Amino acid sequence: MVPFEGQEHRWPEASQLRYRELLRRADEVVVLAPVPSGPKEARRLLLARNRWMVERAGVVLAVWDGSPGGTADTVRFAAQAGRVVVLFDPRHPEAGWQVLG
Repeated sequence: MVPFEGQEHRWPEASQLRYRELLRRADEVVVLAPVPSGPKEARRLLLARNRWMVERAGVVLAVWDGSPGGTADTVRFAAQAGRVVVLFDPRHPEAGWQVLG
């Protein structure tokens, strides 16, 4: 699920190339919307993308450092939706993957 066309344009070049390669290899790519009208619309589309993925997932894998933002919102939504959430905190890689709940 791609939240909007061109989401990768502000990323470093190497990240853009990797992203495009992943999209090329995907069995299916769903694009939620064309280019957003501004930052608020982009954030809304990113959150809509996250909800779309959670609603279709049996298990949610999240790499999250505990900071507020879209990943925090998505982890919270997934837990509230009754999904199994498996979390990796990059601040503590020695802990490995942890199941929330």
